[in-house]
Amino acid sequence: MSFGPIKDVNLIGRADFQTKNIQFAPRARKLAAGVSVDFAVPMGFVESGVYAYLETNHNGIVGKDVSFDTTYQIDTSWMIPFNVGTPAQWRGTFSYTGAKGKDGFGAPTKAETRLFTSVMFEVGNKSGLSVGLGYELWRNKYGNNQSTTPGAKQNTAQLIAEYKF
Repeated sequence: MSFGPIKDVNLIGRADFQTKNIQFAPRARKLAAGVSVDFAVPMGFVESGVYAYLETNHNGIVGKDVSFDTTYQIDTSWMIPFNVGTPAQWRGTFSYTGAKGKDGFGAPTKAETRLFTSVMFEVGNKSGLSVGLGYELWRNKYGNNQSTTPGAKQNTAQLIAEYKF
């Protein structure tokens, strides 16, 4: 289904079932369902969606399972190729997740914002090796209040190397 700037419309279902064998043992379970659109871009892709989002996990500190309220999530992913004498890509993801109710300690959660973006450059002619720079911004990480919780606000610059077989 395409019209105007929309290349396609998608019904999406996602599931993430994590296992962690550490002291905190979060065992996060995340489900999302909704609609996304692929935009008609000359090269690469841009996709945005709106989803119903549900998460459960385990608070290993107090030994309690936590079921959050259903909320919403807005998500955008992109990859735009370009050439500056060598093939390159600008890519990334952005997500905004609404507040999820109370956390494992009974405190209200905050809406969470996460952006990861990078510019990658191919090294050599079809060598499979790419290098680049990335940046990650995270606010109210995992729904924690960044004003009161250390580590709930993140700004991280990255040097990235990838090898594709």
